[in-house]
Amino acid sequence: MKPQVDIPRVIQALQESQNDPATAIRGLTAEADEREAEADALRQVANAIQLLTNSPAEESQHSPGSEPPKGMEAVRRVMREGGVHTGRSMLEELTKRGWEPKDAKHPLATVEAAMDRLFRVKKEIDRVGRGEYTMKGHPASPSLETLGDYTS
Repeated sequence: MKPQVDIPRVIQALQESQNDPATAIRGLTAEADEREAEADALRQVANAIQLLTNSPAEESQHSPGSEPPKGMEAVRRVMREGGVHTGRSMLEELTKRGWEPKDAKHPLATVEAAMDRLFRVKKEIDRVGRGEYTMKGHPASPSLETLGDYTS
């Protein structure tokens, strides 16, 4: 389901921005953060139900005629399935599913940026090794390959 634009809310924000743009921007950003927090909580509940009931994960491939997930949402969906991913392994997985950033000049950097945002800003994933991430709540160990990076 595509989100609908709330036209009255847009008009209100435009009016507020003419009076005090900084306050309007802060208000919209705070509202977006609240909605993201609510979505994150719903995802955590869905993940818990999935783990408790051993239900199959959502379909990896998108249905014909629907838009494939992009950016952070595509990375998030793969991460929810568990495992440890690097930027390169994530790009490979996204490519298998047809979700890779097709318009990106540097696809690997684009995927790594999405993973970094999920880690640093959204705090939805954990770093378990140098350049290695897993979804919060999924136990994981860094690979032996990157453990050497910390001991050298």
